[in-house]
Order: sequence, then structure tokens, then C-alpha cells
Amino acid sequence: MATAEQTASAEQETKKQEPARQLFRGPFKTIAAALVGAQLNAKAVAKDATNEWHKYKYASAESLIEEARSALNAAGLATIMERWEILPPLEGNEFQRIKIYFKTVHADSEQTLPGDVEYHIVPEKGRPDDKATATALTYAEGYYLRGLLCLP
Repeated sequence: MATAEQTASAEQETKKQEPARQLFRGPFKTIAAALVGAQLNAKAVAKDATNEWHKYKYASAESLIEEARSALNAAGLATIMERWEILPPLEGNEFQRIKIYFKTVHADSEQTLPGDVEYHIVPEKGRPDDKATATALTYAEGYYLRGLLCLP
């Protein structure tokens, strides 16, 4: 069995071998150039959560949002949730939907890129409407940012 000192030494050796993450930073002249920089900055997000019911691991929305914010900010970009609205269920579906409107802002040029995403609101036992809405907002933001940055 390894001692605490051996484990710490092994962890330090692993950190030495990992290349430093190079971030592509501005100034970028356009929002398009900054978005390319942000996509180059973004890295795949580790599967840090587990769906206990279906028994699979997944990257949490919180981790996706954190990675996206870091990659976007390094490139001089910020994405904000401008507003959202509750939509009625689609025909043949019992669940309401939430539509969220985002805006990505480029600090250097002040250009903006609008975007939107819809997500189902799924209340269930132990998750009333308000919690289901909050969950839908969080997951929709994660999926929007995943698409914006082409995260796997």
C-alpha cells in the first residue's frame, strides 16, 4: 500500500507531465474571431455526475457552464441570459417548455450574437413546478453553451 508521501509525489509527477493549458486571448477584432478563440480554449468536460436511476455518468450542467464561461471570458466574450418565457406543450406532449434568449457580447468590438434554446419543463414527485423550471433553465443554458462552443 502506498504511503501518503508516495501518493503526493505521484500526483506531483502527473501534474508535471500535463502540458499547461494555453488560452487564446484577445484582443480579437470581431466577435467571429473571438468565438473561434473561445472554441479553441474550450476543453471537453469530465463526466462528474451520475444518473442514479439509469446508472450512467454525465457532465453536469454546472461543469459545462463553468468551462464555457472560462473559455468565453478568456477570448473577451460573455454570454448572458436576456430573458425567458414559458411556452405551452407541443401537440401530443404534456410538458410545458421554456424558451431562453441569450446574447453573446464581444468586449472589444461590442458586437453581439443572439441565440435561443427551448427545453421541456418536467415536474414530477419531489420536483414541483418552480424546481422543474429552474432545472430546465440550467440544463438549457448548458446545452446552449455546449453548442456555441462545440463541446463534445
